[in-house]
Amino acid sequence: MSDDAVERARALAAGGDPRGAARVLGEHLESTPGDAFAHFQLANLLLSAGEIDAAVARFERALAIEPDNPVIHNDLGIALERLGCDEEATAAYAHAARARPPYPPGQYNLAR
Repeated sequence: MSDDAVERARALAAGGDPRGAARVLGEHLESTPGDAFAHFQLANLLLSAGEIDAAVARFERALAIEPDNPVIHNDLGIALERLGCDEEATAAYAHAARARPPYPPGQYNLAR
């Protein structure tokens, strides 16, 4: 992801404008759809804004690019759990928990 887009999105989010940050990331993704980090960041902004279905879709797009990323799997699990999709959330947490090196948040969420 371009440093400029990252910095603008961070500044907007820190300044209390998550929608503006999401817009910046969305624009960036139009020209760079293979940026897993941008999809991940956008997913977390959407999750924070309560747009859980949209967040799940963005986490899944990030995983299509980086299928073994435990952080993305863990956060997808959080979103799925908020939707009440407990079995799918457990599967996402399990994937994060199996990461090498270990990813403790995934292990914790799976144990819960």
